[in-house]
Amino acid sequence: MKANLDSPDQGAYGIVVDDVVVKGDSIKFIVGVVKGFYAGKLYPDSLKISGIWSQGGMTFPLDLRKTEKVEKPKRPQEPKEPYPYKSEEVKFVNAEAGDTLAGTLTLPNEGGPFTAVILVSGSGPQDRNEELLGHKPFLVLADYLTRKWIAVLRYDDRGIGESTGDFRIATSEDFADDASQQWNI
Repeated sequence: MKANLDSPDQGAYGIVVDDVVVKGDSIKFIVGVVKGFYAGKLYPDSLKISGIWSQGGMTFPLDLRKTEKVEKPKRPQEPKEPYPYKSEEVKFVNAEAGDTLAGTLTLPNEGGPFTAVILVSGSGPQDRNEELLGHKPFLVLADYLTRKWIAVLRYDDRGIGESTGDFRIATSEDFADDASQQWNI
């Protein structure tokens, strides 16, 4: 028996199941790529499997049901234009590295000077929104903070999106240098 798993909430589709074991009304999926497995009980009359997902030393209850259509997850927290603040595309140069970093600066519409924050990613190569599995946490944070009269700069990591450079060879010191540049924007 062969299987693939989809996790629409995470935007992950076609995850290869390495092994499917069925004994009576029990089923187990082993998914090596994520170092996880699912163990459940089949309920043929309701087209349901009730079980537990195990991964990374943690377990979570998970029920599976047959469906004809998979609904795309709703992301109500993601802000939509037009925004009640200014949003500008910007570029700045890390002179020492010679890399151009591209980002988005959001500013309240009126007044100033403003308190400002720079959002710096810390979880691998990320774009300015830190988009991961359909979520855009830096976009959500920038929107929230700018609505509270705080200017926000977020930018694509080296070699990601519109930024130049090579993320793979950069060190944490290089990333700190990127964040601490003179910002003439």
